[in-house]
Order: sequence, then C-alpha cells, then structure tokens
Amino acid sequence: MDNNKHTVFLSFAQPDRELAQKLSDLFLDIRETVYFAPDALRRSAGGEAWRKHVLRGIRESSCFVPIYTRHSVRRPWVLFESGAAEAFGLKRFPVRTAGVSISEIELIGKDVTVFDLFDHNSLTDFLVNVCKAHDTRAEPLTIRTQIERLVTDNRHMDAILRISKVRWIFIAGNLAAEKANDKRHRNRLRKFVSDLTASLLQRGFSIASCPQVEDLGKVVSSAYLDYRRKHRTEEAHYRIGGLYPVDRFAREESDLESELQEEWMLHLHEFRKSYLADVECLVLVGGNVGTMEEYKAAKELKTKVVMVPFFEGTAYHLWKEASEIEQKPYEGWRKYEKAKPAKGIAEFLYGSD
Repeated sequence: MDNNKHTVFLSFAQPDRELAQKLSDLFLDIRETVYFAPDALRRSAGGEAWRKHVLRGIRESSCFVPIYTRHSVRRPWVLFESGAAEAFGLKRFPVRTAGVSISEIELIGKDVTVFDLFDHNSLTDFLVNVCKAHDTRAEPLTIRTQIERLVTDNRHMDAILRISKVRWIFIAGNLAAEKANDKRHRNRLRKFVSDLTASLLQRGFSIASCPQVEDLGKVVSSAYLDYRRKHRTEEAHYRIGGLYPVDRFAREESDLESELQEEWMLHLHEFRKSYLADVECLVLVGGNVGTMEEYKAAKELKTKVVMVPFFEGTAYHLWKEASEIEQKPYEGWRKYEKAKPAKGIAEFLYGSD
C-alpha cells in the first residue's frame, strides 16, 4: 500500500454530482480518501485544465471508480479517463445505477465485476473490494467486518441506495390523427395508458410525461396522482417533460423562413435530448409527427425505445418497420383484447438488461 495515494478516483458526469458526493462521503466514513474533481473544473470537462487535473488525480490514486448512469454511459470522457487509469495501472471497480444495464457499459472486460449501487450487498462488496485492493496487507475478513460495522445505519449509504434505484420511463405519444373521431379507440387508449402508468409504478419505475397532451400525458399524470393517493408512498416519482404544443407551433408557423424554421426545430431537438438524457426507456403510444421527433432524439441518445403497436399512429408504424428484437415485448401478441400489454411492458422493462 502507498500511503501517499488516495484510495479511489471517482469518474462521474456533472449531472450525477450529488451521487458522486454521497459516494465520496461514504468512503470518508470508512476512513478512505477520495480524489474528487472540483465542481467548476468538472463543468469544463474536456479542456486542458481538466485534462491535467484528471491525469494528476488518476496518477495519485490506487483504484479507478467510474460511475455509470444515463448521463455518463458511453460518453467520450469516460473513454479518456478509463484509458488514463489503465495506463497508470489502476485497479478498476465500475459501479452502476439501476437505469443502466451491464450490456451498455463498454470496456469492462471479462475479469471486471460491475457493482450495483442500488443493492445493499453489492454496494458493501464494492467497498470491501476497493479497500482490499488499496491495502493488500490487511486481512480480508477484518476489512469486511470493519466496513459492515461502519455502514450500518449510515445516512450516506442510504442516500446512495435511494438515488441509484430511480429508473425513469418517459411515456410519449398522442391519439393518432386517423383515430381522432373514434371514441371507443380514445377510451381504450386512455385505459391502457392509465394501466401502464400504474404497472410501471408498481415495479418501482419513475414516470415522466407531457401533461399538455390531453389523451396521453395528462392521463399519465392523473394515474400517477391516483397511485400516490392509493398507496400513500413517497417512493413513486413523476416529472413533466415534452414540448407539446410548442413543437406543433414551430412546424405550422407559415411566416417562418425555411432556414429560421430549421434552426428552431434543431433547438427543439436539443431540448428533447436534455429531458430524455437520464431516461432509461421511451415508451411510445399512438402519436403523430411530434412523436417521431421524440423517437429520433431517443435514438440519438441510444435510449431504449418500446413501441406499442395497438393504437395506430407513429408508434405502430415504427414498430412495424423495426427489427424483430426491437418489436419485443409483443412476440405472439396479436389481439389487444386477449393480452395484458400494460403489465407485460412493465415486466419486460423490469427484467431486461
């Protein structure tokens, strides 16, 4: 063990600073030191000052801990910091939140274990393994006993588990234009969306929607409130996203010159990416032109997309043209009335990796 070295170098995305800070605090609670980038420097990731700081921090640490979230997975700076850590010979201990699957984490290697920040036992194992790697002279059983004692009823441990469990699902779409006058179709759509929201919340997901969309986003928000009232829980989360009807105005504004309209639509596209950045999955139901824009932003972010084919519109057309693997979880589901698609989607997303 080199007493002049920090135990870990934390690699994280700026939006995950709270999670990284809690993890740093937890290491301090078990009497280990952390190399933690200052807030101002982290915001300038990619600059020369940041690069020098990162290289110095990695060189002065024993273990490299990349924190994989929806914000950090597959980002260029992850490759840079991981490459630098490998060049300096640091032992690597990747960790992930619940919204990131192991298959999404690049360069982990066959002999590298990915630890789950949302699981108490896995998080404890992570701490033990890092401490063992930093101090090879210590007795492994003694390390585990000490750590288990120090993290019992630990507020930073509890905060990490809570933050890491949040898995965001964005439910997007609308009543398809070709079904605008079909009252039975509208009622079936609303019933499905309400059931889907409840099923996802029961599975522990957090939900986002655009409540300005009467037949979908507003139904999602109402179903969320009903769920909260019924279950009296604070574990369920909801937030507002989406651009409707701003995006429709931009498309239909005839006075805009083509170049200005193109610039405006690009601005809206970047805004879509901002509110989808930490979303685990985009679920599309029905939909029209705006739903296609939502899909494009999600694909650019490499966000998982589930297209519900039962309600016509954009979601159905995308599903019909998708590859066989992208058509899941609807294999064998041909008649909506005989299936339980809302529950099936929730189970599929909960168990998918």
